[in-house]
Amino acid sequence: MNKETEQDKHGTEVPTNEVASNRLQGDETFPCQVDRSSKAVAKASRDFGRMIPGHAKGVIAVTTPDELVMTVRNAKSSGVSLTPCGTRSSCGGQSLPNGGLSLDMTSMNAVGPVDLRNATIECESGATLR
Repeated sequence: MNKETEQDKHGTEVPTNEVASNRLQGDETFPCQVDRSSKAVAKASRDFGRMIPGHAKGVIAVTTPDELVMTVRNAKSSGVSLTPCGTRSSCGGQSLPNGGLSLDMTSMNAVGPVDLRNATIECESGATLR
């Protein structure tokens, strides 16, 4: 990393001016930073199959239920649309925003508890089969 770049919250080096210039008024009201870097927006605008395009204006990555609740409340009160996504494995593009922000819940990947009687497992939206 040099003086002309900084790391975004995903650890990716981006030009310093890209991170700063992509912040919009109101972003500071969210409990997590809104990532408006071109890399984050591009990733949030496509699903795993890359067949259906979306259009994210930014990404908010939450890691706890409290951050999730605060983010949804702040978005509702400020009129910002959120599209929740876990692993971006929807069949019809449901996890892709059409404007607004992508609510990235991939870090919320806890699995359990297992209910043997009902043959179910409770898991968070970022959980995978791997």
